[in-house]
Amino acid sequence: MQLDFVEIATEDGLALPGAYLAPAAGAAGPGRCVDAVVLNPGTGGPFHSRVLLGIGAALAEAGYAALAMSTRGHGIAWRDAAGGRYLGSAFESIAECGLDFRGAFDLLAARGHSRFALLGHSLGGTKALYHAAHDPDPRLAAAISCSGPRWSASFYEASERRDDYARNRARAQALVDAGRGDELMEFDFPIGPSLIRAAGWLEKYGAETYNVETWCHRIAVPLLRVEGELETGVVQRGVAELLMERATASRHRRSVVIPGGDHAYSTVLGDVASAVVDWLGGLPLPAAAAAGAPPAQAR
Repeated sequence: MQLDFVEIATEDGLALPGAYLAPAAGAAGPGRCVDAVVLNPGTGGPFHSRVLLGIGAALAEAGYAALAMSTRGHGIAWRDAAGGRYLGSAFESIAECGLDFRGAFDLLAARGHSRFALLGHSLGGTKALYHAAHDPDPRLAAAISCSGPRWSASFYEASERRDDYARNRARAQALVDAGRGDELMEFDFPIGPSLIRAAGWLEKYGAETYNVETWCHRIAVPLLRVEGELETGVVQRGVAELLMERATASRHRRSVVIPGGDHAYSTVLGDVASAVVDWLGGLPLPAAAAAGAPPAQAR
């Protein structure tokens, strides 16, 4: 397996680290729906996480190029020296994920690839679906959500963890009401303990903006949901069923539950990778590509 460390240039001037895994020689078959996969991590995660590189290696072995990337949300906090901005999971907005993904697509296009799948783990799984629904780059051919959680204030409020949710929300709301929404606060729901801007906590967890239920009907590309059998907590519950029921514009959607799998895929990463590779291999070639049309260009 050949691995090259790369920098992904974004439209707003960031240089994000990543690793490009070249497809194994002779492994690619003709007429595939996807020829390269972008992999993005969970909250604060780096491109070199075990999950991303493990799935990426399996994809490369199967003949797909793989680009594991750190998004602008990697780490809890870091400073972009050129732009003077603070970034990291404490400062990121999911709505900005397209800036990172378009940069990754541009890098893959420069290496000769044209049809991309976007795969994310945990928070990255939500970003993959959000991008597919809100910013459908014509080069995007499939979206894969590996354990992307549910982001819904109303769902949290009705769950068995309502008290944890209310305590964190009250802390964030108090800071915002005092004009201190940009201050960092410690939180422990739905993950943590960690740090986040108070206004950012309310954007992510205190609203319905990123609730996949409200916008998954807009996802038109093939969609795969993967989750572990042991992921029974409130943020994972019912997401697969919701996507299969509501994402009706995605004709080739599938849900896979991995026996014995936890959120980190501690003992089942190979099974997750196999599920991804098998699903990608079964997707039909888009009509335009099958007819010999040139690949779509970025906006």
